[in-house]
Amino acid sequence: MPYLIELCTTLSNNQIKEIEVHLKALSEEKKTSLKKETKDYQEVLGKSFVRFFRLLGVKLNAKQKNIIHLYISNIEDSRYQLINNKEEWDQELIRILALKNNNDFKYLLIEHINSLNSEDKNTRITINNITAKIIASFDKKQLKRFQKRLARFIKTIDEIMEANT
Repeated sequence: MPYLIELCTTLSNNQIKEIEVHLKALSEEKKTSLKKETKDYQEVLGKSFVRFFRLLGVKLNAKQKNIIHLYISNIEDSRYQLINNKEEWDQELIRILALKNNNDFKYLLIEHINSLNSEDKNTRITINNITAKIIASFDKKQLKRFQKRLARFIKTIDEIMEANT
């Protein structure tokens, strides 16, 4: 994060304005995309779980998919609220970036970055519980593939970190 903070201190007013325009455009894109969404939120969320586990090398069985559908029915669709929260966060970021010459700038920026939270606490708890239940239900073949893929991710991350030191 020190590099990001250092970079932010060098931004011109025009660059800050460009960031503001870009963040607003991203927000509008998200709203437009969400308005075009024809699928039920729980269906979208369920498919996301299936894709996530497929990324981890695991094809879920019907029982595991049922676990997902059972628990996601408790998750409220808060996507519009999250977009609104992110817009407020973006506006505050722009306000802080404009204070780049202020003595408190680095502190304000770090605090603001650390305040970014993209989801409801209860949603995170539910998602973590679903994930734990699915992993606990893996058969031997699924567990072996999961561990193999996870090891590959870890190795790749270690290689990237080693290359950057």
